[in-house]
Amino acid sequence: MFDQFSSMGFEPSRSKWPEYVPKDLELRLLDALSYQNCGQADIWDEVKSWLEENCIEPTEMVDQQRIASDPQPRGCTKYSPNT
Repeated sequence: MFDQFSSMGFEPSRSKWPEYVPKDLELRLLDALSYQNCGQADIWDEVKSWLEENCIEPTEMVDQQRIASDPQPRGCTKYSPNT
């Protein structure tokens, strides 16, 4: 999936984190996506581990109650109604 974006020319326009996936995280995600039954927990494990290894601290706490009641998370188009 990441290779598709790179081959489409998106990579040069993105200059720095968080606008691009750092190479070491990209490789970890590609590896996780190759798992037979890759799921969201596998992806999150890789992202969380990468963040911890790079000492990247959360800047704010996530309100789980608000998120649970949100019918469509910010930026998510998967569940958009078909028009």
